[in-house]
Amino acid sequence: MIGRLAGLFLIPGGSLWFSKVMSPGTQLGRYKIVEHIAAGGMGEVYLAHDPHLDRRVAVKVLPARLAADAVARERLRREALAAAALDHPYICKLFDIGEEHEVLFLVMEFIDGANPS
Repeated sequence: MIGRLAGLFLIPGGSLWFSKVMSPGTQLGRYKIVEHIAAGGMGEVYLAHDPHLDRRVAVKVLPARLAADAVARERLRREALAAAALDHPYICKLFDIGEEHEVLFLVMEFIDGANPS
């Protein structure tokens, strides 16, 4: 069964997984995905639009292979708590943490610039 998110499928037993990168226009909570901007070992990052505040944000989700991993999900939650406690001009601000269709995500300040990799 295809869920509301692009590339999201229901596996027998009720768990969810991503088959591919979320496509532009996908809604994750109130945030609308604009484009995929980065990927790493612990996350996929997307440029998204926050319609409530009319601004661009960065949305980080766990990669598909870790999306259902309880330890990885807890690590992402701890990352959010640590980031929320920091205030420094060289650290992006954390705006929100959410979960939609069992997809845990962080919403951060989007800083336009060159990809460091």
